[in-house]
Amino acid sequence: AMDARLFALLQVGDIAEGIACGAALIPAAEGIGDVTIATRARLNTCSLLNHTGMFEEAQQMADRALTDARARRARILEAFALHNGGMSCARLGQLDEGIDYQREAARIADECNAARLRINARVYETVFLVWRGAPGDLGAALSLARYLVEETRSVPSLQINASFAYARVQLARRDLGAAIEAARDAYRRASAGPVEEWEEYIR
Repeated sequence: AMDARLFALLQVGDIAEGIACGAALIPAAEGIGDVTIATRARLNTCSLLNHTGMFEEAQQMADRALTDARARRARILEAFALHNGGMSCARLGQLDEGIDYQREAARIADECNAARLRINARVYETVFLVWRGAPGDLGAALSLARYLVEETRSVPSLQINASFAYARVQLARRDLGAAIEAARDAYRRASAGPVEEWEEYIR
């Protein structure tokens, strides 16, 4: 019940209550030897900590979740630990690690047929490439953003993420016409329904 409540709090964006729930759930799950629930609790709490800007704490939680997921060979939990930990790394300025984490998360998501994660990990990678801006990064980000636009045509709930990523890349490339068109599409989708990831940043 606590596990379900934490997930629900994450989805509705009740950050403070979610972090408090996670802080109670982790020792409770470990106390009964349920490493899977404890790992999932760390992942969900890590996501909430990232939202608040508590990136060091989030990274520590993701690192522990990653260790436990790998010890249990729980591939999908490993992928989510890489995904959430990659965000923490990137926001702490560790962009190389953040990009590598998202790429590994995407590969595992492909293996596990985890539709949302395989898209969101690549959205994060696209944005991190723009943030890094090393030679070749914008070209790689553009290819990835185009892939995302095509891949989400059959997944309407994730199309806004793809439009946002494409707009962000084109803005960095100074292709303002394409950036404006994609940004308007993202904003139209944001106004029409709920956003799964990065709503404030997208708007």
